[in-house]
Amino acid sequence: MVTNRLVGLLLLFALGCAACNPEGDNPGGNAEIELQIGGTDVYEDTLKFGHGATLQIPFRILGSEGSTELSMSRLEGGLVMYDGQVLNNTTVVLDWSEGDVIFRPLEAGVHSFFLEARAASGSSSTAVIEIIAMENQRPQVRVTAAWVAEASPYHVRIDAGESLDTDADWGGSVIAYEFDLIGFYKTVTSRSLLDYIYPKPGRYQISVRVQDNDEAWSDPVVIDVEVE
Repeated sequence: MVTNRLVGLLLLFALGCAACNPEGDNPGGNAEIELQIGGTDVYEDTLKFGHGATLQIPFRILGSEGSTELSMSRLEGGLVMYDGQVLNNTTVVLDWSEGDVIFRPLEAGVHSFFLEARAASGSSSTAVIEIIAMENQRPQVRVTAAWVAEASPYHVRIDAGESLDTDADWGGSVIAYEFDLIGFYKTVTSRSLLDYIYPKPGRYQISVRVQDNDEAWSDPVVIDVEVE
């Protein structure tokens, strides 16, 4: 979905291009170049904000012959790098027509900017980029407890294997499980399954929460299990 901010950037770029070349000519009759970001001139993507989070963005310059200058608009809250060099507020010279820029967010939120390619002939092309850097989403507990009476008549099995990290599509995962067998036993483990033997029949409460790979804990979920 294109945001109002992105629409505003597109209008500014269109006006800027018209001002630079009001007649739409290319001096000397050379072929126009075209800058594509991920195969398009309006590129949108999402990543999860976190320490060291980066996004690799491929670009290609069509119709380019010889060296081409690549520059970008002002951007706050993020860094854009090409070949190990920060591209913010500077220009690099390319000797080839395709490559990658690396975007690294410095804060969560929406980051909109544009890249411009300019050939020695004077022909130029602009592409717009909008990246959403998501805040970490807390994981959610899915847990069951069953009286199984296998190793003992009072043997209970607690299974939190269906717990999930809600931003798993962006690299999130559940890495730890906290089982609190209230009044009897408490542990944190990387295993989603816990077996426990209660001392006698009865109804027992169990509290479970999970942790994701950004060290965020879910809310605890409390369930009952009946041991006969």
